[in-house]
Amino acid sequence: MARIDKEPKPKKVPVKVQRLMSAMSSGQRLVLTKRQSEVGDERSYCLEWSGRPVGDWTVKRALDDGLIVPSGDGLFPELDTQTYQLATQ
Repeated sequence: MARIDKEPKPKKVPVKVQRLMSAMSSGQRLVLTKRQSEVGDERSYCLEWSGRPVGDWTVKRALDDGLIVPSGDGLFPELDTQTYQLATQ
């Protein structure tokens, strides 16, 4: 009996990433913020103008899937970008 290879299913975009994409498509930007403390710097992400926080996992998944890209606006080339934008398709 011949084996029939199935086509791979497309990756399903998680709901949290879909919400991020929806907010960004309505004009909000994703912003990296850093809070300094005695223990060390704490990175967090939020949407600019609403201030809604976005989790690290959601941002990493959107970056890995190519849905968002860094804006390239870091203070120095070796530093992280400060904002992220939707990837152009």
